[in-house]
Amino acid sequence: MMKTGFELIVTTLLRRKLPYQNAQEEIGRLINLSMLKDHDLKERHKKNGYKFYAFNNLYPIEPSGIYQKGKLYIFRLRAVQESFVKKIKFCLTNLSNDTFQVIASEIHKFHPEFITMLYTVTPVIVTIDSSPFFPEGNLTLLKERLETNAEKKYKELFLKEPSSTNFIERIEVINRNPTVTCYKNMTYLGNKLKVFIRSDDVSQTLARIVASAGLGEKSSSIGAGFCFVY
Repeated sequence: MMKTGFELIVTTLLRRKLPYQNAQEEIGRLINLSMLKDHDLKERHKKNGYKFYAFNNLYPIEPSGIYQKGKLYIFRLRAVQESFVKKIKFCLTNLSNDTFQVIASEIHKFHPEFITMLYTVTPVIVTIDSSPFFPEGNLTLLKERLETNAEKKYKELFLKEPSSTNFIERIEVINRNPTVTCYKNMTYLGNKLKVFIRSDDVSQTLARIVASAGLGEKSSSIGAGFCFVY
């Protein structure tokens, strides 16, 4: 059973004004830039498949919806593998681009003993036939899509199928209107969720994978589905 993930807390200096809906794409761009500094990470970045990491948006949040030039902000990157987090930390050291200057970073073990609920602090993105899916009362279909995504991550990580994929007890949608995230000149719409988790061992393992690698789609590219754990 998977017990531990790893978290990298990154402090950055913002070099230009940045709207909230563009910040996750820019964080993803910074992480991708860092991966080019390491041969293994560069090859991993090129490969199709799940990357097994996720990140949240910049903090503190600005009431204006625009992050300010010259201020310090932090973001958290979570991953399943410690070796990956250590390499990212090394590659981010003193890294800068047109948006960020990395000031500092530190690694923490992410060790939830028992997960009752996942609270998504970045929007969860689910697509059906390449179009965004909105719950609108059909939480059963949303549950199925999220469980299928988690099952695929489990299979790729452990090279076997879980004995059960029904790890979600119920879902509550937090926001009334979808949240906008921009990526590669496209607009992605997603929802923030409370996801209540079943107590059996397989469900807890699936929840731990999701807590480290993100809930739903686009977790490594724009940090979608980054979860706080309760």
